[in-house]
Amino acid sequence: MKKVLFFLLVSITCFVAQAQDQIITKAGDTLNCKITRISSSYIHFEISDVTGPIRTRIEREKVQSFYQAEEPQQSQVEIGDPKKEEEANITDRFADYIEPNKFRVVFNTGFTYQFGGYENHPSSYARQLRSFVHLGADIQYFLTDGFGFGVKYNRTSTPAEETFNPFFSQAFGTNTIEEKVRFHYLGFTLLSRQARGSDQYLIYSISGGKIMYRDDGFKDNNVPFFEHGDSFALELAIGYDYILDTRLAVGVGFALNIGRINEYDTPNGRVTGANFDVSRFDVTVGLRYLK
Repeated sequence: MKKVLFFLLVSITCFVAQAQDQIITKAGDTLNCKITRISSSYIHFEISDVTGPIRTRIEREKVQSFYQAEEPQQSQVEIGDPKKEEEANITDRFADYIEPNKFRVVFNTGFTYQFGGYENHPSSYARQLRSFVHLGADIQYFLTDGFGFGVKYNRTSTPAEETFNPFFSQAFGTNTIEEKVRFHYLGFTLLSRQARGSDQYLIYSISGGKIMYRDDGFKDNNVPFFEHGDSFALELAIGYDYILDTRLAVGVGFALNIGRINEYDTPNGRVTGANFDVSRFDVTVGLRYLK
């Protein structure tokens, strides 16, 4: 009975060993792993260490041969007698390279400055109206390691308050004014991603979409007023990601948003030919969830 159990245990062990994928490098190392994807340039695989599974890849030009238990592949050269994984320190060698993710969800906050739009206002008040707090979110999918697309939403808002001198009081028809200006932007994005080392990426994007403007305020004696309108806007952006682990990164971003609103609504009716410049520059920082 003991002999039967012994041979059964040996058979099961051999089957498990054979069922594991292997990559043999030209340096003579053996990677016991799970091959997840094979492309023209890379073999993507998963290995495990004490922290759990790690997704990574190796360039095919560095591979001597590889074997998939479920779908055997033709070896590039005859497999020799490679070093054992323990001797080659395979986990240490490849754990610092994280395979590029497919999904990227971005949450941002930061500062926005509007270039124009308030040329007839006092300079101190115009600076208030042009300086915004930025909140944004993006959902992105990468078709390849370097190219992807997504949708973008951001919201900027600023409060402003001013007591005018007599000249501007007469021009604006009020002595004091309080305003809350908000912009919403929703657009479609195309992205290009470039690796910088094993855990850093530069991401370039171009986006086109709709920008929506609203200004709510109060003049003297709490008299309310509002303005709102929308237009098409174009955004050019660059971002830098530093990957903390396989699921999380931190990043900074810089974006130029270009647009003009030619008409908007007020309590007195629609204003046309406004040529209101809503172009702005964003500086953001945030978290990126990777999958």
